[in-house]
Amino acid sequence: MKMLLAVTVCAVAFPLLSTAAQLRPYLTTGEVITEEAQQIVVPQSNTNPVVLRSLVADGAKVKAGDVVLRIDPGGTAQQAEQLRTQVAQAIARTNKEVADLEVKAIDAETAWAQADAMWRKAKIDGAIPRAQLSALDADRYAGELARTERNREQLQKALDEARAAVDRKREDARLEIRKLEVQRIVADAQLQASEVKAEQDGVFIAGFHPWHGRRYTSGESAQSGFVAGQVVTPGKHGIRAYALENDRMGFSLDKPVSITIDAFPGHWFNTRILRIAGAPEQRKPWGNGRYYTMAIEIPSELKLPLKPGMSVLALPGAAPVKTESLATEGRGSPLTLQGEIEAAENQSVAPPGIPNTWNFNLTMLVPEGTMVQPGMPVAVFDAAELAPTIAEKTAQLNEKQQLANKLRLDHAEAAKQADLSVSEAEAKAEKTVRKASQPESLIRRVDYSKFVVEREEAQQLLEIAQRRHAALGRARDAERALTQAEVNQLQGEIKSLTEGQQKLTVTAQRAGMVIHQSGWDGDRFTTGSQVFIGQSVATVADTATLRVRAQVPEALSLRVLPGQAARIEVSGSTLQMSGSVIEVGRAYRAKSNNEPINILDVMLKLDQGNDKLKPGASVRVFLTESKA
Repeated sequence: MKMLLAVTVCAVAFPLLSTAAQLRPYLTTGEVITEEAQQIVVPQSNTNPVVLRSLVADGAKVKAGDVVLRIDPGGTAQQAEQLRTQVAQAIARTNKEVADLEVKAIDAETAWAQADAMWRKAKIDGAIPRAQLSALDADRYAGELARTERNREQLQKALDEARAAVDRKREDARLEIRKLEVQRIVADAQLQASEVKAEQDGVFIAGFHPWHGRRYTSGESAQSGFVAGQVVTPGKHGIRAYALENDRMGFSLDKPVSITIDAFPGHWFNTRILRIAGAPEQRKPWGNGRYYTMAIEIPSELKLPLKPGMSVLALPGAAPVKTESLATEGRGSPLTLQGEIEAAENQSVAPPGIPNTWNFNLTMLVPEGTMVQPGMPVAVFDAAELAPTIAEKTAQLNEKQQLANKLRLDHAEAAKQADLSVSEAEAKAEKTVRKASQPESLIRRVDYSKFVVEREEAQQLLEIAQRRHAALGRARDAERALTQAEVNQLQGEIKSLTEGQQKLTVTAQRAGMVIHQSGWDGDRFTTGSQVFIGQSVATVADTATLRVRAQVPEALSLRVLPGQAARIEVSGSTLQMSGSVIEVGRAYRAKSNNEPINILDVMLKLDQGNDKLKPGASVRVFLTESKA
């Protein structure tokens, strides 16, 4: 009976589960995107984070080829310069090594030429008939011929090995220099990549830092690979949706879908799916689920003002299209927004880029809220290892300069000795020419033949001496070039370190108020804090350019229009001001990682300035209702 009851319960449960699965609605969420938009990605760098030295203003129009983003190259510039110096050093060093081996090969050739002359003279003696010689002389000549022949063969092998060593060194030098050249080309390419140019005409939309949510502007810090914004072409929009893996079965290319956009509540449109990804992918911001990416067509009857980032809900099947006028959505209760005071012009205060220096100690930071004038110190950084490094490099430079002076004297003496060797070879060659120019009839045939051999030997040795003189000159030039390259490298390093040391004191470039920034741990920087290269410890906000940046939820964004009047209240005080909307954001975004609410930024100008206003102060914005 118990077994039968269990079976009955299971039989009833399965149909219920099946019915529930059939009744569960399929849906997918997505966003409006700009088709063919160019993502402006922060370039790769040897140090992270990097400082955005130059970034086009949000909403600015750009043309193809315009520089949109330029980062501080940091150590990349020093690396490229070091590689150029290393290439010069490698060329000088390998030239010296090749020249030294050439001298050794020439010395081996000299020894072989002398051995060859001795062998040829021994052949002359060995060619005398034995009948004309005593047995002792005949054996002596034969032994001398065998000895000189063996010596000649050994020196020939030594000469071949010396020449092979020169060829190997040339090939090794070529490969070494080629390797350094490739590294230099990569470094130069990376240095050039510190600039990102627009690939198309359009409007630049600045992005937001994914960690603290601040809009990217010039002077901000960012990690390589972060998207600093995008260049969009107005009017070219599409929809990218993401269907949970379990909801994939509810969508297909041959079935219609209906969409609604959160910014236009109550408006449904029929459209179709253009593409569905073949495999699901995980979207970490949404959790551990896996989603299929779908491209949905913008329906032709959708005439609403679309902006990138608008939230979209898509359901399978058709839905009636609602055609209510959007003008009715501009009416209702007064709209209240949250925002903060910010300065349109800011100077980022960050440690300078110094070769092989990554950490700094913040020894002085002007108190927050201090008004500074151009030229006043704002922050002072200290790098503990910088002063000892400069002293060490200076000592090495002095040593290299003394070595260069000593080489100059040694090379002058060596050049005189080389000239003397050539002169001696010329004198010997001239002497042998005179001896061989005597009438052959007045000299024994054997002696005359030896004079001819000596003349040929002297001429060959003179030619070898001249080549040796040139090789020694190349070796001296290469050694001087190597020493000078090392001196230039040390001078460049000392100059870079000294300039970096002078930049440890950061001064204000404009008049403004000092605002402290927070580190990665969320704590604000103070005197004594440890700062990593690329981190901004403070900003100098130009108080003459104060404005209000507020956020409006996506569903209410249509109620905000440029020119709309506003009343602004500073939180925690009785200060009130009037202003107006000067700009409505061009793209929707998530408010923060903790609050993934889709919002639109609204920029307001103040009708009158106020000395009590400070950048970063929270405000409430009460918008006057726009008229239909």
